[in-house]
Amino acid sequence: MPRRSAASLSVVPAASIPPAPPPAGLTAEEAQLWRQIVAGLPPRWLPAGSLPMLEVYCRSVCGMRTTAAVMNAEVEGSPAHSAASWLYRQEAAMVVKTGKLLRLGPRFDRTKQRLVPAGPRPWEIGGGSRPASSGLTFDQEEEARRTAATEDETPKPPAA
Repeated sequence: MPRRSAASLSVVPAASIPPAPPPAGLTAEEAQLWRQIVAGLPPRWLPAGSLPMLEVYCRSVCGMRTTAAVMNAEVEGSPAHSAASWLYRQEAAMVVKTGKLLRLGPRFDRTKQRLVPAGPRPWEIGGGSRPASSGLTFDQEEEARRTAATEDETPKPPAA
């Protein structure tokens, strides 16, 4: 067996963290959604304090699906359809709000590597037609440019 360095002995191997199990009060559909969400996230994405919020999220998603089914089963314009559509909008708003708080949307997908475009940086484009530092303020430089432009436009007497 090869000898190990002191530095390699001081490194603690990463332990695998088991996913958080769904709470006991969730229905089968809600528990399945919980497992799907937790399985799709990196291990330390959800701290223990955000697990009750994930429970609210799972319940809201399942409630939104239920009210959508009721809304689709009723005749449009009926009182039952109107009530179900109001509940659906409320549940959808809760899903969006808790999803943002839990950082569950595609915007927060930190598992993808974001590539930086290759090529010149914005401050490297242009070639530097302006002197690096003239010692003048921006207003003084503008006044000097205007003065130089008006001097070029003034008619000069003919040379004798």
